[in-house]
Amino acid sequence: FRPAGALRSTAMKIKKLKRTRKTLLYLQTVHGIRPPYTVLCDGTFIQASIVQRIAIKDELEKVLGAKVIVAVTDAIVSELRKLGEAFEPAAIVAKRLQRISIASTPTRVIADGIIAAVGFGNPMKLFIATEDEKLQARLRKLGAVPLLRLSRGAVVIERASDVAVAAAEQAEPQPKRTLLDGEKQALRLLKRRRLAAPNPLSCKARKRPAQASAGKSGQVQAAAKAEADAEPRAGSRPRKRQRARGKGGAADGAAPTDAS
Repeated sequence: FRPAGALRSTAMKIKKLKRTRKTLLYLQTVHGIRPPYTVLCDGTFIQASIVQRIAIKDELEKVLGAKVIVAVTDAIVSELRKLGEAFEPAAIVAKRLQRISIASTPTRVIADGIIAAVGFGNPMKLFIATEDEKLQARLRKLGAVPLLRLSRGAVVIERASDVAVAAAEQAEPQPKRTLLDGEKQALRLLKRRRLAAPNPLSCKARKRPAQASAGKSGQVQAAAKAEADAEPRAGSRPRKRQRARGKGGAADGAAPTDAS
């Protein structure tokens, strides 16, 4: 017997997993964001993960269900170094992560650099992980940027905003690409192979109808003949058994004749 609290927790986990899969499917279908995923983490997210004792890479792969590349920029690492001893562990973690280059200037704020990197349809196909509420609000207005944040000690991917869904619905559908000659020929060969491969269970040889009927008729005739030989003919008397003749020449069982 499981308590009601455990059942409620399991139901919430299943609901969260379904919602995450639905969001990832939307990102793959509409925006072409496919694994392996690249997640750009800012300093606030790295610091919060250290405080809550969360392994960033393991948790992201668990949530997204695929291989994840955790990345930072040079500006994020340098900012963590400048924040002092309180952010020193976060700076050490950030140094070990993969670096990606985005257009930035010394006077530009990191949030502005992130917005510039994911603008115009998110060409680098990045996930953004941040705990900065102002940056989160700006990212929600963009149509093709998946947002990750921490909630109750776990990574959460936000659902697609209404702005993103409306932008996807208003987008013009792409025309279908025509197949090349080589692709058409390969498709024909593939169809032929599928048709030429029969089911091995259906390869057993079948009996011909003529042979089967002839065999059955022969068996019926033989059975009828055996029954006819076993039954006595109508109107015939049973034959008497004759005994061997004695010395007198008369058959055994015959009446004796007078000598006179």
